[in-house]
Amino acid sequence: MSNKIYLKLIFETNHKHPAIESPIAAFVYYYQDKSIKHYNFSHPDIRPNCTFEEFKEIYKGYDIFVIDKKRYLYFLDGFNLNDINVVIFSSYGELIKLDDNVSLPHINGDINKYNYILPFTNHQTNFENEVFKIKKIDTEKFDLYSFNFFNNFLSETLYTIEKNGIKVDVNIFKKLFNAKTYNDFVYTQYNIYNPTGRPSNHFDNVNYVALNKENGCRSSFISRYKNG
Repeated sequence: MSNKIYLKLIFETNHKHPAIESPIAAFVYYYQDKSIKHYNFSHPDIRPNCTFEEFKEIYKGYDIFVIDKKRYLYFLDGFNLNDINVVIFSSYGELIKLDDNVSLPHINGDINKYNYILPFTNHQTNFENEVFKIKKIDTEKFDLYSFNFFNNFLSETLYTIEKNGIKVDVNIFKKLFNAKTYNDFVYTQYNIYNPTGRPSNHFDNVNYVALNKENGCRSSFISRYKNG
């Protein structure tokens, strides 16, 4: 029996860094019988049928395909994750194009806990639209070297760097950047699918690979260690 699935986690918002996010629901597509299951952890529209910890116990040992493995490592580190975008990127040199989320009129998708406001049926529709595209992708045919490099080495290495955050002097940082801090830390986010072949690193209005050398902004980044 095949244990290959495509997984989409729904988070509280669409704009927070995964280091400070929380999953509220999960949708699963089974490649073998083409069935779909949903798990609700905390969305208010329907009764929760599972906790996230229980969900993880169910899918231990599964071959899990996701979009953006690096993001999913924050929640499923140690699971067998495969990034569908690596399959596409290594085979065709481009990424899968997904439709924008179905949104509600007059509601800003960047507001806090936006995905609690979006009806559960909208999340289901979004997932079904994704599955329509995902199931056409041959996950058995890809460049093995590229897959191992992007899916395993690069995704996992950059996740390890990202998750630790960067310590900042909040007073200096706030004067120079329009970005949020979290307990004196900021988080970066690498994009490994850059047309130039070099990962970019941009999050929350800050381009961390192109910091200004003249205005003193680099002095806002400090050591987390007492005598560092």
